[in-house]
Amino acid sequence: MIGAYGSLVLLGSGAAHAQEAGAVAGEGQAEDEIVVTAQKREENLSDVPISIAVLGGEQLDESVASGLTEALRSVPGVTATVAVQGSGTQLSIRGVTAGAPLFTGSSTVAYYLDSVPFGLSKTAIVPDTNVFDLQRVEVLRGPQGTLYGAGSLNGVVRVLTADPDYASFDLKARVGVSSTDHGGENYRGDVAVNVPLVNDRVALRAVGSYQDFGGWIDRPIGKDANDEITKALRVKLGAQMTDNLEAVASVWLSRSRAGAPPYSPDNRSVNVAINEPVETDFTLYGLKLTYSGSRFDVTSATGFLDFYNNGYVQVGSSVQQTWLKSEVFSQEVNIQSNSAGSWRWGVGAIYRDAYDRLYANIPKLIVAPLETDNKSRSIALFADVTKLLLDQRLELTAGLRYFHDSVHSKEYSNTAGTKPAGLFATPEFQAWTPRVLISFHPTKRMTLYSSYSQGFRSGFNQNPTVIAFGLPPVRPDKLSNYEIGFKADGLGDILSLDAAVYYIDWRDVQQSLTLPLPNGVRISAGVNGQSASGFGYDISATLRPVPGLSIGGGLSVNDLTFDADVISGGIVLFPKGSRLNASAKATSNAFGSYRFGLGDNGMSAEIAASINHSTPLRLATLSGGVPLRTVGDSLTFARASLAVNGADDRWSVMVFADNLTNEDGAFTIDALPPNRTIHARPRTIGVQADFKL
Repeated sequence: MIGAYGSLVLLGSGAAHAQEAGAVAGEGQAEDEIVVTAQKREENLSDVPISIAVLGGEQLDESVASGLTEALRSVPGVTATVAVQGSGTQLSIRGVTAGAPLFTGSSTVAYYLDSVPFGLSKTAIVPDTNVFDLQRVEVLRGPQGTLYGAGSLNGVVRVLTADPDYASFDLKARVGVSSTDHGGENYRGDVAVNVPLVNDRVALRAVGSYQDFGGWIDRPIGKDANDEITKALRVKLGAQMTDNLEAVASVWLSRSRAGAPPYSPDNRSVNVAINEPVETDFTLYGLKLTYSGSRFDVTSATGFLDFYNNGYVQVGSSVQQTWLKSEVFSQEVNIQSNSAGSWRWGVGAIYRDAYDRLYANIPKLIVAPLETDNKSRSIALFADVTKLLLDQRLELTAGLRYFHDSVHSKEYSNTAGTKPAGLFATPEFQAWTPRVLISFHPTKRMTLYSSYSQGFRSGFNQNPTVIAFGLPPVRPDKLSNYEIGFKADGLGDILSLDAAVYYIDWRDVQQSLTLPLPNGVRISAGVNGQSASGFGYDISATLRPVPGLSIGGGLSVNDLTFDADVISGGIVLFPKGSRLNASAKATSNAFGSYRFGLGDNGMSAEIAASINHSTPLRLATLSGGVPLRTVGDSLTFARASLAVNGADDRWSVMVFADNLTNEDGAFTIDALPPNRTIHARPRTIGVQADFKL
């Protein structure tokens, strides 16, 4: 097991070779054990010509990460920040991120829970899902719109849960208890069970999770006010109806209640005398049908997402309530070739119907609550074709995507006396985006590739009261990515390398600003910058010098900055050469683990440690005609663990320490009072036990 979750990152082929298979590093398992489906077909990770990081399911089971947000922060090139209002997660890959987490544009990263896309109409947050009983998590860097129906401006995160096993009963569980410095105690428990109902034909898999995490931020109303309880249930029912046809129905429920968001000044105490509770619920339904033919496979994925977020924030002497309810239906169909010939191809289509209702109320400051509907109906058609040459050592790929989105909005109340309630702008957005790729395999353990790909993100209507300021609907933005990459395993699986160099050209960049109403209430608006561009690189290495020992690390750096001033109302909001909101220049990690035997009874022990670092995030906003800019802190998080494992890894007991150095820097700093600054959980020490039947 690998307890310090920073070492979960499977950067490229080599790290996956040792860790995804749950193997003791250096024992030399065959590389074909490491399989991903990033290109909609099963492939060895080292053969996939995409920059990918993978988090292994077995290691996530045994990790102490509180959720996927925490685990993703260990992936170089990825930043995951928490929104003050609503506490959702905003993701960034290679510095490309939404201008703000809420109400000003969708995410730049496509986020899949199994085969169902989790994406809201004009809000960028994703849930902090539980990581127990997953197959793996795949993080794909760069645009992937010719492979995935949800599209992606610059990346995809795929959360793949464990499927039902038709042949055998399985039971596993984990429990943990820990204590947070300057805070409360934390408790967690997870259990997963797999039950064959009809041998080799029908099976049920269910996962239940409970987390009670104590707070660490004090308020006048009480200590440790930002405590959080999360409950989750996931059920999958699989049926192998014929030898060629399988159906898997799933439901995923998550309910989270937090006493307050994790914001405060550096002293971990905030002078807010009211409750600011946050509720975040989602229910996800999925139905996946897979037909395996002699020449091609057909997959149909139907999904329905019901998302609800409700939060309270103090505004002056009043309390602002904001809730968001979203319903998203999606239907995606993929057809992929599976023959062993010299051609590979795939075509797909997706229909998506997304609906958001936003409610905001500040009783003492606005005439009536704001209540707005935002609807998006979109279709996308996408295809990829690959020609294999030179005994399948050379691959030439071309792909194309067509996207069309119709956006519709309606306001139900006249919030600021600026516009009659009713319908307003109904724009349509569309785009063609290509992908071309050349991949060469000099040996079975080496891949060279060069690619060009485009990503596209739809536009959106302004919030109703913003229209009175004369701001039009926000236009779509488009990103071009030029990339050269290299993957290799060598020295008999002792050393693995993975590297990519890229250039990003991002046009009509969607960014956000804050506008003041006459009564002092702040509202969010969107603007289009001209363009942003820059070079970057990702590099990782894993070394397994002796059996049981694995060390490595990764570094991701990007120089993505605005090419010209971003001007709003004659005021320079983002000067030329400045970084974008919430965009990290560099992220890195280093990890090591050593596993050794304890006597002749099959027991073993493992020592693991990791460290992750990210450069500061910047925020810019506009208030009263004055641009305000803040810079967060450079953050470093260290972790360590010691585990004792039973024979055949049927059980383990681990002691761990998270945030060893008690890093208390700020992810982001709000420029406007009361300067809400987001912090990570302080040093946490605990014990965790795992059991497998």
